[in-house]
Amino acid sequence: MHNSRIKNLLQSLFFSSLSGFLAGLSFNSSNLSFLIWFSLIFLLMVLKDSSYPKSFFYSFIAGFIYFLTVVFWIGFVTRLGLFFLLLYLSLYWAISSLGIKKLLEKNFNFLLIPLVWVVFEYLRTKWGGFGWALFGYSQFKNLTLIQIANLLGVWPVSFLIVLSNMVLFNFLEKRKLSQNLLSLLLFLFLLSSFLLYGYSSLKKPSFKKDKPSLVSLVQPNITQEKKWEPIYYQEIKDKLVFLSNQAPLGSLVIFPEASWPYPAGKDFVELKLLAKSFKRDILMGVVEESEGDYFNTAVLISKQGRLSKYRKLKLVPFGEYIPLRNFLSFISVVNSFGDISAGKEAVLLNYKNLRIAALICFEDLFPDLVRDFVRRGANVLVNITNDAWFKGYPQVIQHLQPAVFRAIEEKRYLLRVANSGITCIISPQGKIEKTLRINNKKIFVEGLLNGKIFPSQDKTFYSQRPDIFIYIGVILGLALLIFDKKIKF
Repeated sequence: MHNSRIKNLLQSLFFSSLSGFLAGLSFNSSNLSFLIWFSLIFLLMVLKDSSYPKSFFYSFIAGFIYFLTVVFWIGFVTRLGLFFLLLYLSLYWAISSLGIKKLLEKNFNFLLIPLVWVVFEYLRTKWGGFGWALFGYSQFKNLTLIQIANLLGVWPVSFLIVLSNMVLFNFLEKRKLSQNLLSLLLFLFLLSSFLLYGYSSLKKPSFKKDKPSLVSLVQPNITQEKKWEPIYYQEIKDKLVFLSNQAPLGSLVIFPEASWPYPAGKDFVELKLLAKSFKRDILMGVVEESEGDYFNTAVLISKQGRLSKYRKLKLVPFGEYIPLRNFLSFISVVNSFGDISAGKEAVLLNYKNLRIAALICFEDLFPDLVRDFVRRGANVLVNITNDAWFKGYPQVIQHLQPAVFRAIEEKRYLLRVANSGITCIISPQGKIEKTLRINNKKIFVEGLLNGKIFPSQDKTFYSQRPDIFIYIGVILGLALLIFDKKIKF
């Protein structure tokens, strides 16, 4: 009896971990993105035969393995921060499992469970502060499938993925034939609808093209070991100047997050002189010092010396500030300045006919923030970031995934300018039009990517009614719960 319990425990732990691992791998390479379409089956089998406390435990383990597989690279910067983050994120899987366990025996489980999953992804993004690795993001290379994002965001893609898992699970469990056929037909109908919509969206022009703007994206590849060391200040400045001088005259030169090698004072005198000497307009990420506070700032400086700036609103937990600082006073932030202060407003940076939303670091994870910029008039999106902390793949691929969705959701060009890569130009339909490559390498190389972009004033359905999929899903879920017992298959 004792051996049987241990065997069951180990088996349940294995299958729970397998679900988390397979789902996590889907984000680490586009070649593995197919795994997510069936990854949850093993966890669902465990939940079916477990009590509620055990379901919570096994789902917590699955979530822990999932997020560890995805964001293990945070440990290169802060292992303690990674541990606390994993504990926090795993709770989303654990808590949602209590609802999923309850719904497994419902007639409409194939609809209800995907809805529960999407609602928890929505909560994690909107209020949880970390919308990384939403299930739908794994499909960022499947442009035909994900055009639905300009109508309803990433949520229907996540819904479809979990629905696929439920269809397979119900067939394996030999549920009623009528139920299985209905769930399969629904999946095929939604899949074909998404693909048909995507095909038609990709065939027609994304928007009426205005006058193009020339842009030059600088990837300086400055190592973290050198970045804030005074002895390397001149070397870094020389590299920025060298790369910038290769940009065509009349081009907006864009540098990554925190490119300037030391804190800039409130007057930005040196940067103004730099822009004047370049004879080019520049957009640069800097650390700004103001009255003893530090801000992660994007500064747009014209060659005539005109300046506008945006201070980052969404700060990275443990990287730029410590959550619950009063309780976690023993943890230090990993940057060189201590706790960074947040900005107060989504400020656009204006350049000729461009109204630029300068998303700093992981701010492209927040669709609400991007939409706020667009509603204020942004006609192009720029993501400046420094991912050199995290040693390359798979982090750089994972950070590219939400950027593709933000471009589609708002039908805006998105320029991604990274210190160590991936630096690229993403079209309003999510196509990666140009990528910086040096000797066929995208990361840990230095170079300049020149291109043309077009401002867009389009207003997408998603941008105007962003959460309608969630609202309708909640109403539909409640209705199905009410009528579940009254409907016989």
